[in-house]
Amino acid sequence: MKEPCEVELISVTKKYGKTIAADAVSLGIRRGEFLTLLGPSGCGKTTLLRMIAGFETPDDGRVILGGEDVTGVPPYRRDVTTVFQHYALFPHLNVFANVAFGLERKGAPRDEIKKRVADALELVRLGEMEDRRSSELSGGQQQRVALARALVLEPKVLLLDEPLAALDLKLRKQMQVELKSLQRRLGISFVFVTHDQEEALTMSDRIAVLNAGVIEQLGTAEEIYERPQTEFVARFIGDSNIIDAEVDRVEEGMTVVKTGLTEFSVYGSASNVGEPVRVMVRPEKITLSADEKGILKGKIDSAVYQGESTLWKVTVEGGQELIALEQNRESAASIESRVGQRVSISWPAESAIMLKA
Repeated sequence: MKEPCEVELISVTKKYGKTIAADAVSLGIRRGEFLTLLGPSGCGKTTLLRMIAGFETPDDGRVILGGEDVTGVPPYRRDVTTVFQHYALFPHLNVFANVAFGLERKGAPRDEIKKRVADALELVRLGEMEDRRSSELSGGQQQRVALARALVLEPKVLLLDEPLAALDLKLRKQMQVELKSLQRRLGISFVFVTHDQEEALTMSDRIAVLNAGVIEQLGTAEEIYERPQTEFVARFIGDSNIIDAEVDRVEEGMTVVKTGLTEFSVYGSASNVGEPVRVMVRPEKITLSADEKGILKGKIDSAVYQGESTLWKVTVEGGQELIALEQNRESAASIESRVGQRVSISWPAESAIMLKA
C-alpha cells in the first residue's frame, strides 16, 4: 500500500532566464518524514522549497499539499511554515512577542496565544526566556525562537532553508540531534535544505540529491552512501575512488569487470559485455596488506594521521591514485614508516559499486 504524501511535486519546472533551476522534478514527501534536499549551491534545492512554500510559482507542473492542488495559492493560505537561514527575528521585541507574531496577525484569541506560545517555547526548551529580547540571545537560542515561531502555527509541513548554517560546528551538531528529536515528537513532515552531506546523513529519513535542477538519487542515508547510482552522487556524498573498467562477464548474480591489470566482481548489473563502466569503492572499504592476494598492487605515497584513523594515498600499477581509510592500531611513527612500501589492495566484492553513466 502506498504511503500517503503530505507534499507532491508533479513535473515542476522553474527557469530564471536561461538557467533551469528545476527541470520537470517529481517528488513525493511522505506524511511525518524528515526529507532533506541536498546538493551544491545552484542545484535547485532552495527553488523547490520556495515552490512548496508558495514564494515561487512553477513555470510548469503542479504542487500538491495534503491532496489539494495549491500551485497558484499564495503562501499565507498554505498549511506550511518556513524557517530561514537568517532567522529574521524582531530585535526590539521579546521572545514571547516574536513567537506570538503570526498568531496575532491571524487574530487568535489572547488566551489561546498565551497557551500556544508557552507550549511552543517549552518544545524548544526556552520556557523561561519569554521576556528576553531576541537581540540578547545566542545564535542557538535565536534559532530555537525561529523554530518556535514556525511551530506555534501548527503547520502540517515545516520547511527549513539551511537553518543551521550560521551556527558554529559544535552547536550545529547539537541542533542536528535536537531537530531530529523534535520532528519525531511532533510527527509532522520536515523538508530540510542543506549543502552539508554529514548534516543530511545524520538527520534524514530520506535524502533527495540534486544536481543542475534534477534529482540524481532519492533514498535513505544508507542507500545514498552505500549504493550511489551516479558518479555525481558518489563524489558528492563522502570520499570515493572511481575506477575505469569494462564489463567482462556476468556470473552468479554479480558482474565481473576488468581493467588493464586485473578483474574483479562489482555490485550492479550491466547490459553488454565490453561496455565501459565506472566503479566506485569507498576509502574505508579498502584493505592494504603486504601479501600478494589483493585485487590491485601499488605503492604508498603518503599517510595522513587523523587520530583514530589514517588516510593513505596509494598509486596503483598503471598510475591511478587511490585513497584508503583505516582505523589506527599502531603509533604515528610506525604509520609514517610505511610510506614508500609496496602493498596489496583489496575490498569486499559487494563494496565495489557500478555507477550509471
